[in-house]
Amino acid sequence: MQTSIPRRVVQLALIVTVGTAACTAFAAPLNLVQAFPDVFVTSNAATYDPNSMQFTETGRPLTYSLPTSYNITNTTTTSYSLTATIDHTGSATGGTLSILGKISALGFTSGTLLTGTLAPAPAFGYGNSTNGDPFEFLFTVTGGDMAGNFGSTAGVIISAKSTNYVDWSHSFSNGSGATNDTFRVPEPASLTLLAAVLGLSRRRGR
Repeated sequence: MQTSIPRRVVQLALIVTVGTAACTAFAAPLNLVQAFPDVFVTSNAATYDPNSMQFTETGRPLTYSLPTSYNITNTTTTSYSLTATIDHTGSATGGTLSILGKISALGFTSGTLLTGTLAPAPAFGYGNSTNGDPFEFLFTVTGGDMAGNFGSTAGVIISAKSTNYVDWSHSFSNGSGATNDTFRVPEPASLTLLAAVLGLSRRRGR
């Protein structure tokens, strides 16, 4: 007899499995999968200076999805800020995340929506971005009105649209053509819960 596993559980399984596999290597794609809550950012400007080894990205946070979508107000094109120190081998050794704005409908009115610091390595991944592969980051959440919904870890996927990336010994900039999603990454405890749910579903189907 076939077992029917709820679609929501399957989606969570994919997110947890891929997110866990992400933490295995430097200078390789993390293969993060977007999840809720999610902040969508537009008008992103990403640059890298090989002399200071500083990667910076700024943009305008547009919506916050739970998955119900809410507009983020009181923003500018620099209300989203991500910085990272990335050496010439492509390894990240530190960084910060800041999302400013307000969502009055949810009571997020302090002006600071989310803050974070680069998570323990490996927390940065990328593919061959000359072909449009994204840059991916993991940040440890440190504060902001959204912190309770994000949990301990936020994932970031930056599209590499229009970037002139060659390697980490050269400077590059993508102008303002990229987009960005910042979202919750399931915590390790979710693995145990997921295994229990899947096991229960299978037993009930026998």
